[in-house]
Amino acid sequence: MSVGVYGSLFSSCETDLSRYAFFVPDVFSPHDSVNPPELQGFQNFNLAMTRASGRNADEAVASGGGREVLKLALGGRIQPGTLGRIGAQLISEKFNSRRLSRRRNTQTELHADIFVSLLKQKKPDFSCFYTNNVAAAMHRFWSAAMPDGSINAGRLQGEWLDQYSDEVFEALYSVERLLRRLVSGEAGDCVIVLASALGQEEIPAENHKDFLTITNIRRFIEGVVGDACELGPFESLPTMVPDYSLRFSSKKDASLVRDRLGSLKINDYRAVETLERMHSKEILTQEGGLSYMRHGYDESGHFKHPITFSLSDDENVHISFQIDDYEGADVAAVGNREVSFDDLGLGRVSHDEGVNCTAQHSANGSLIVHRVSGKSAVGADIPVISALDFVPSVLDHFGLAKPSYLTGKPTIALARV
Repeated sequence: MSVGVYGSLFSSCETDLSRYAFFVPDVFSPHDSVNPPELQGFQNFNLAMTRASGRNADEAVASGGGREVLKLALGGRIQPGTLGRIGAQLISEKFNSRRLSRRRNTQTELHADIFVSLLKQKKPDFSCFYTNNVAAAMHRFWSAAMPDGSINAGRLQGEWLDQYSDEVFEALYSVERLLRRLVSGEAGDCVIVLASALGQEEIPAENHKDFLTITNIRRFIEGVVGDACELGPFESLPTMVPDYSLRFSSKKDASLVRDRLGSLKINDYRAVETLERMHSKEILTQEGGLSYMRHGYDESGHFKHPITFSLSDDENVHISFQIDDYEGADVAAVGNREVSFDDLGLGRVSHDEGVNCTAQHSANGSLIVHRVSGKSAVGADIPVISALDFVPSVLDHFGLAKPSYLTGKPTIALARV
């Protein structure tokens, strides 16, 4: 089968991209490998912009970005209309700094143009396209987009709710433009599968000015370990702020860092060893059969531990660090040592959008199957399916056997005519 991959999470671990019709790894890729090679300059620009926007959208434009976008536009891979919207976006930011949030939508539209051009050129049997800008908008602005009956109506400022009421919909429009092109048949007769394994559930939220986090990861690790021990080399992998993933060269170093993190305390906040930042989370099932997540909260209303760490294996340590609106002394305790924030590589990062999150993942996602030619069967009731059934259904669609480790069943009809 001919396969095209565009942006799927964790796709950067693939080593032989030549086997694919096209392959553009995820935005957290630690390398700039891409297929076809003509996209490498754009991928470098894409990765640079993503790195600079780990939490807040960066107002700068990475070096060479304009040149790469123009080159792809002249080559027919980026549409004139997209260039016009990018120009309008850059101008609007100058008059309203809150519009900077929509840079995420611009990134999606650039990728969507390139993706469609690759579909038309390569005509793969199967392809996938991933975008995260809608989820990013929903996490932040759900309460502003859905004010009626919001649990945050009295918790979030009315001015903030008004200013950001359109952001979720603007993010959806950016994806809708791609869907309209595919539905029109521009890329040929195809089955379009729009899949989201998770939905959104509103959580108690407040407006925040900034948060305390790690601003220099190397200084943080060296400060946690202390001068008495010498660490070997380690690598910091690309992640979203406030998460950090570290790969150590030895099991001993990873174990040492884990032990020292267990003794970290800032004011009344202690580091907690866990893979799950949420205080608690359970899956409940409604009477109609749909499941959803219910998040637990501490006495302050926070749904996440401010500081967590974990070992995913013997050499990889993961850290999450976010204390909203911290007002204590700029000093931390590591065991019986006191370390200043400066020596520990800690600093305050602004919440440019005035909030952390107003919604979090729920277990009820959505899946839509559409065929450009032919009719789709629409029943009176919305069927409930398991996300585990998706991959077996794709394999069954192509007449391929299901590996024994997959527990799902081919229940999803991907080509109804």
